[in-house]
Amino acid sequence: MHKWTIYDYDSLQKQDNLVDNLLAYALGESVTANLTHARKNDKSDMRELVNKFDWSRTPLGAKEDWPEVLRLSVELCLNSRFPLILWWGSELTMIYNDSYIGHLQSKHPGALGTSGKVVWSEIWDVIGPMLDGVLSTGEATYSDDLLLFLERNGYAEETYHTFSYSAIKDAQNTIVGILTPVAETTERVIAERRQSTLRELGRARSDSEQKLLAQVNAVLKSNQIDLPACAFYTLNLENHSSKILATNVERDTPFHQSLSSTAIMDQLWKVASSAKPARLDDLHKLLPALPEEVLKRTPTRAIIHPLTTHTETEWLMFFSAVSTNHKLDDNLQTFFESVGTQIAVALKDARAYEHERRKAEELQELDQAKTAFFNNISHEFRTPLTLMLGPIERLLNLVQDGESHEELQVVQRNSMRLLKMVNSLLDFSRLEAGRYDGQFEKTNLSEFTEDLASSFRSAIESAGLELEITCRTNNSAYVDHDMWEKIVLNLLSNAFKFTTAGKISVNLYQTDNNFVLAVSDTGIGISSQEQPNLFKRFHRLRSEGARTHEGSGIGLAMVQELVRMHGGTITVESETGHGTTFTVTIPSGRTHLPAEKVHSTERTKIGSRHAASFIQEASGWNDSQSASPIDEENSQSQAIQRIVIADDNADMRNYLTRLLNPLWKVEVVANGEEAL
Repeated sequence: MHKWTIYDYDSLQKQDNLVDNLLAYALGESVTANLTHARKNDKSDMRELVNKFDWSRTPLGAKEDWPEVLRLSVELCLNSRFPLILWWGSELTMIYNDSYIGHLQSKHPGALGTSGKVVWSEIWDVIGPMLDGVLSTGEATYSDDLLLFLERNGYAEETYHTFSYSAIKDAQNTIVGILTPVAETTERVIAERRQSTLRELGRARSDSEQKLLAQVNAVLKSNQIDLPACAFYTLNLENHSSKILATNVERDTPFHQSLSSTAIMDQLWKVASSAKPARLDDLHKLLPALPEEVLKRTPTRAIIHPLTTHTETEWLMFFSAVSTNHKLDDNLQTFFESVGTQIAVALKDARAYEHERRKAEELQELDQAKTAFFNNISHEFRTPLTLMLGPIERLLNLVQDGESHEELQVVQRNSMRLLKMVNSLLDFSRLEAGRYDGQFEKTNLSEFTEDLASSFRSAIESAGLELEITCRTNNSAYVDHDMWEKIVLNLLSNAFKFTTAGKISVNLYQTDNNFVLAVSDTGIGISSQEQPNLFKRFHRLRSEGARTHEGSGIGLAMVQELVRMHGGTITVESETGHGTTFTVTIPSGRTHLPAEKVHSTERTKIGSRHAASFIQEASGWNDSQSASPIDEENSQSQAIQRIVIADDNADMRNYLTRLLNPLWKVEVVANGEEAL
């Protein structure tokens, strides 16, 4: 800190900026950057006032009798472009320069030559002891952004100042006055505080309206200087009701109840209808239960802002009392509007999140109900199907040929198909419910895969296709036999469904850390638009040229889940008209699997549980396997009309042919295009 001793007036006159440089050093760059350089030219209003002032009526006495140190100090003060004030003598008589007038405002020019105790009586309890301390000890003080409530415009204004009190000594080293460079930092401090509030409101985000409003309340309560009493309302246009959503006023208090009073509600509805902000200048008349304000006095004014973020049935309004320590200027009105808008936007987002969450929960409940239904109905279907399949198989053994044998084969084939679909639904529901427990056994994967693929050979070759199987690894893998069987058979069945010419290839090989199964075909391929949906449950791929459009749409979705349970992935590469390749990759070893579900003993003999149902269903897609001979001569001799039957199920085509052929000429085709 600094003690100011004036020695040579002439040297000060030689260097115009010496005082400014000294003050910049004293206050620091961060403060001097905020100082107002009020004097733009050499003309000084304060110099003229000081020269004309009758100093003989003050403790300083006539100007011509002033001691040298006082004259030099006054010249230093008047020459500076920084706001400076001199406090002189025991009465601390005030002399100041042009730049300091902005600090005084309505107190100027009456403050000139008056005791500081009188001029700044409203803050003397703060600055008086500091000045007395400098006068008695000579020790300088420094205050940074000090809060002072100045009565300079008819109200106790919240202001902030950075300043230093430094002693001035005469030639005898006696303290005769105090020099104070001062910078008002009110705008910066208040702007930073308001920006902090808006920033915190911007961070208030939640997927729940209730949680969001709790955050908003906390932010509003943290700044009751700018928001002494505020509330965020919703007005319902349908039933003309209102509700406080957020406020920084404590609940269960008279004032909180007053915020919902008829008087305030009437004002809110008026503002809503006009869609323009409104000022309330008699707040104390509208709200009889006003609280004591945080700063000095009870607020008498308020402002209401209608917010643009609203719906057809709801208006959002922001109400805030105005601090008696603030002027209701454009900056404050913009701040109020920004607070309300921030809350409205956050509320809109929270409601959107809440709506989406409710939708997701409803969908999840629906999904769980659907899964439970499939699980239950699958169990219910399996019992009658099992009771049907047993007698059908015995009847087939008794009736070896003829029309009855063919019809029993149709019944058996479609009962097996229905049982396969029921089992698939049951498996899928168990997968989704997390109740599909795998048992991963050490397995010769090449041998197992080749056996599964070979079971399809007769169906594939009878359709005029070629089946190529290449398994090139002798190492054992840990797989669940039931799952792996469904993976291989589903992929082969899928390839057969969409391939009418060429070949189907099954390729198993091993990389450094993985086993890779690739099932390829030369079929119709899958368009790029369809590929993202392939593994979605219940999505059915409908492509012209397929053997059938039958299916539940869960085969590939289930394959993907079964592969994931092995810690693996499945991908697809396809080009329309050139075929498709599904690639399954599972890690080698056992560390990726649940330890309690891994069995190290290798099973040497593995039978297939599901191949028969897959093959029977695939055979039904092959016309050469299921077509019934038509008595062409008898049909034509008796026919009175020609009938074309279009159906993608071969058994259905043959069944209808047998029914209709005796009376009409019947032609059967697999799809509508062939029928046309």
